[in-house]
Amino acid sequence: MISKDNKLLFFTDPYPDELLYSVLARFHYYNAGLPYGKSQAELLASKRNVPSIYLGYNLNFLADRLSHCYDAHSLIDEHTVFPYYSMFLKEESRVKVLESLLTGKDSSVVISRLGITRKNFPKSFDKLRFCPECLKEDYDNYGEGYFHTIHHIPGLDICAKHFCRLLNYPLTYEESRENQYHRLDYNRVSATETIFCENRFEINLAREFLELRNYPNVVLEDFCTRFENFYYNYGYLTNHGFNGANLYQDLIDYFGEDYLIEKNATVSLEAKAPFYNTYLAAFKPQTRICFQPHQLLLLVQYFTEDLSSFLQKPSPKRDIQKHGLSCQNPACPNYNKKGLVDYNIMSRKGHQLIVCRCSCGMIYTTTVERPDTCKIIQYGNSFFDKAFELIDSGLRFKEVAEKLGISPRTLRKIRNGDIKATPIDDKLVLIKERLEQKITEHPEYTLKDLVRPDSSIEYYLNRYDHDYYVEKVLGNFPEKHNFETKDRLKSEEVKDIYENLIQVYPSIRITKKLLREKLGISKNNLNVLVRTKAEIDKYAESVMDYYIREITPILEKIRTLGLIVNKKLLHEVGFKHSFETKNGKLLWSMIKSGKI
Repeated sequence: MISKDNKLLFFTDPYPDELLYSVLARFHYYNAGLPYGKSQAELLASKRNVPSIYLGYNLNFLADRLSHCYDAHSLIDEHTVFPYYSMFLKEESRVKVLESLLTGKDSSVVISRLGITRKNFPKSFDKLRFCPECLKEDYDNYGEGYFHTIHHIPGLDICAKHFCRLLNYPLTYEESRENQYHRLDYNRVSATETIFCENRFEINLAREFLELRNYPNVVLEDFCTRFENFYYNYGYLTNHGFNGANLYQDLIDYFGEDYLIEKNATVSLEAKAPFYNTYLAAFKPQTRICFQPHQLLLLVQYFTEDLSSFLQKPSPKRDIQKHGLSCQNPACPNYNKKGLVDYNIMSRKGHQLIVCRCSCGMIYTTTVERPDTCKIIQYGNSFFDKAFELIDSGLRFKEVAEKLGISPRTLRKIRNGDIKATPIDDKLVLIKERLEQKITEHPEYTLKDLVRPDSSIEYYLNRYDHDYYVEKVLGNFPEKHNFETKDRLKSEEVKDIYENLIQVYPSIRITKKLLREKLGISKNNLNVLVRTKAEIDKYAESVMDYYIREITPILEKIRTLGLIVNKKLLHEVGFKHSFETKNGKLLWSMIKSGKI
């Protein structure tokens, strides 16, 4: 059996698409005279472990025993179900499963990592299956039958070549309990009747599994991105979340309830949560749920004609310039009518933000990447009129919210007056007045002087009144600074800002950073503004200056009352700082010496 260099002298060469389990079973059959434990150790370096029928075990060791005839990775790709799962695994899971197959590490949990459990596949879990038609062909071609890899893909219940029902290989109770391999015996099943499948969905599913092998470079993220886009386009995913109930009902209408529940063993009409989790996870690669290929291929079948169309068709992103956007107000005549909404695109934190305005008064924001999702900024009067009309009609809050496309919580805020029809109009007026005042008082200001100290000017005007912002600000003020003029103007403001801060925030230390921020000057520009920097240094307080400013009025009050100054009394009347620190000790010595 073993040569001097520890290589196997005999091995059962795999047939096309033969399951690795079947290859090893034939090896044990043809070496019947050899004790089972010994031959098992020679193949897999273990006397007890029998790999599952789906995957292999310690294949690096097996490939080494077979010399250069076979490679461990080729055994995995051609004789296990792993290639049908690999593209539906996250990268870290794929690496762990592959390592387990190659080295035998964590072999007891490798199947559960793929989600192949008795709970998910109660009828076929760990069952050896065969196709009667394939068995006849194999016997004619090779003189014996064998178990095919594609017949053991969980969730696929027909032969992908002949489209007939797969049958369980008959084993006695004692045989099923034995820890050994079982070869396909033609004499046991030669008289089996062939049952052909007529369900078009099952036949299409089998074809999709065959087609999977044509796309070895496709990864989970490719599927998730496309599923997400299809969910948005079909309305199952909105800015309010995932509508699993609609998807569930539509899939039942398309596939039929019995077939859908058969393919999702943990799904029932009474317990929809597992179904929601599975198909919600279809566009979230970060989820911890194990993706079952047959379930996702059913989604592919629902959205497109076949797998090639699904993978080759570009992601369905809308061309905004060509098709435009529609109003999101159900009470608006332009609702869901493309190209009737004014919009402008602005850059915001690295993303292209689209601000949309409709004649009904609704203002909402969306993005170029996801134009079907939006954030409502202003609903508009017609929306509120429609909302109160539906509320007064006697409908339940949930029904009204669904008709308006908002959450019941938002509808309740509208009814209670927490959300008003034109929440930003008053603020816009105030911002424009403030801007006009700045322009009048400081005609020499640059663009940055106007908008940077108060970012709400730029933010609100650019978003809610873009035309005014362009005309009033961008068109009339230079971009570049005149640093000499700016230095003179800013230096004159430092004293006023300091005095204002003292009155508004008497208990806060006036630091250089605080003064600089109130002036609207960046840290880099401060080095260029020599006068302003000198003024800031003059008025900025050290810790000791701050202590003296805070304690001086307290001391005057105590002395006026004729009381003796001590640390406890100072703490009781409002001085909260410790006298045990370096500055605290220096302050107390100044108090005792009468310097303060």
